[in-house]
Amino acid sequence: MVAMSDNENQQLKKTIVALRQRLEDIQAGEEEHAEEAVARVNNENLQLKETVFALRERLEEFRIGEEERIEEAVAAINSENRQLKETIKALRGELENARGYTE
Repeated sequence: MVAMSDNENQQLKKTIVALRQRLEDIQAGEEEHAEEAVARVNNENLQLKETVFALRERLEEFRIGEEERIEEAVAAINSENRQLKETIKALRGELENARGYTE
């Protein structure tokens, strides 16, 4: 009975060792999967940050371009207004001169 008990104990010890090894293998695999998942998420975050940066740059360039176009349009309108005022002034002068000749 003792021999059978020793044999049974040896079998149980081998089973325990095998189960521990299997558990360690599973845990190592899970850790590896977790590390891979974290690496993928970090990579995706980096790509998203780069995309956000690029979009912000493009938006800023667009905003600057719009401001320049507005400034150019305002300058053109101001120039046209000055020319029209000069034309009005000249025409008034001609009209006053013409009235002076007719009176």
